[in-house]
Parts: sequence; structure tokens; C-alpha cells
Amino acid sequence: MNTPEALILINCRCQELGYGQSRRSDEDIYHSFLRARVTDGGLDVAQILATMGEEVFHHNDLVFSDSETMYFESVAKKLCRSFQMPEAILYPSGQRFDKMFQLFAQCWVGLNKCLLSTDLSIRGQDLGLMDLYDDWRMFVHLYPGQEDLAKRQGEIIYRFPQGENVPDVIHRVGHWLEDIRYRYTRKRVLVFLPTLPFFIIRMILERLSFEAFVAIMNDNESLVSYRRNDGSLELEYLD
Repeated sequence: MNTPEALILINCRCQELGYGQSRRSDEDIYHSFLRARVTDGGLDVAQILATMGEEVFHHNDLVFSDSETMYFESVAKKLCRSFQMPEAILYPSGQRFDKMFQLFAQCWVGLNKCLLSTDLSIRGQDLGLMDLYDDWRMFVHLYPGQEDLAKRQGEIIYRFPQGENVPDVIHRVGHWLEDIRYRYTRKRVLVFLPTLPFFIIRMILERLSFEAFVAIMNDNESLVSYRRNDGSLELEYLD
């Protein structure tokens, strides 16, 4: 069966990306929004915060914190000590992933000479209109009814307006995985991934149940590799 010789996945989880996780550049106005939301009078504050959130989101998309830099440097060093040089490297488009690759290339001499490709099929979940605000409470304030719908459907099935739900991403990433079996037959492939696609690929290759997939979403793995064996990819290393 056509399949890569080795497939190495890096979980590029965003520990500090986004307005909601930056602990807000102005706590006073955010708390004013929360108080006003309770009294159903926070629309103007929410619109201001939406603009602030978009600015911080795009700003943080370009940078790594010191702790993130140290963390991914340690992953890169572990990778170059334990694995052969890949023959192809894939990652979603975006400046954050560009910087991620540059960081790994600094730690692994020769990595920048590998075949490098961007692939939108392995991008993270499209949050649709939620991406404009990067804060769930701001979003549901401006789009009444979405909070009740999300509670009724659950976080796996709920689809953000003009965005995706988890089954949408599973479908997309599953097609991508089938495609690379043929495009990179008997090649060593390194892939930088957002967290959700990272765990979806694990679910497919390790034949996990959907319940097991949901359970491992809380795990902290940053590196997993698979090795070709009798025409299929089998788990080789997990850290």
C-alpha cells in the first residue's frame, strides 16, 4: 500500500495566542463589558472590545512569547537528536507557522534545505465570525441565540456561523491524509499542525474511537511519529 516511510507530527498548540488568552490589554473595559452584559446593556462596550480583540489577535499571531520559544526549541532539539532528516515538510500557511519552521531550522542544521510546502487542508478549525472577536462572551453577546444553540448541540457538533465544527475538520483532514499517502510514498515527512488536526490524525492512524479522541484532546503531547510497517503507518514515538 502507498504510504510515507515515516510521518512526524508536531503539535503547534497556541499557548498564548489571541485576545481572550492574552488576559486583555485593558482589564477595566473588559470587566465593564461583563457587568453591562449581565444587565443587557453592554453592546457598545462589546463593539469596542471586538475591535481590540481583532488587533491583539493579529498582533499575537506574529510573535512567540519567551516561554513558547523555549518550549518549541526543546522540541526541535529532541527531534533532531532522535529522527532522520525529513525529505518533505508541510504546514498550514500563516506567519506563525513560518516562524515556527524558522525556529526549528535554527536548531536542526539542514532542515531549511528540505522540500517545504504549505497546505491549507491542515489548517485549524475555521471559527467563522467568532474569529472577529476572539472571545466567546463577546461573540454570543453580538449574536444572540448562538450560546443556546451551542449548549443544545454540544461543542463537538456546534458549527460557528460561516465556520466549521469538529466533524467538518475530521472530514477535511481525513481527505488530506489519504492524499499524502500517494504524494509522499516512502518519504520521510514532517508536519507542523494546529492542535485539532494533530489529534484528528492520531485518531485516524491509531484507529481510536470517537470517545477516545475526545479524551486525548486534553493531553499535552507535542510530538508523535509513525513508521511504515507492512504498508501502513504504525505508532513509533509519542511525547
